[in-house]
Amino acid sequence: LHNHAQAGTSSGDGVYVAAHLAAQQPDLVIVAFGMNDAGYVDAAEFGANVRAIVAAVRRGAKDRSWS
Repeated sequence: LHNHAQAGTSSGDGVYVAAHLAAQQPDLVIVAFGMNDAGYVDAAEFGANVRAIVAAVRRGAKDRSWS
């Protein structure tokens, strides 16, 4: 179990670390951003960031020998 949560991080920070997380080839990833984005990031950017995080994790999953 690895909890990569850090106080004050935003979905943009998640995009930055997503490839590193995916390289660890986790069995389960929970993406939970939003509180720190409220009032700072518009909905379109927030959605794009979350989609980028999910895409990076999925790319990492394709590298697993059993997937």
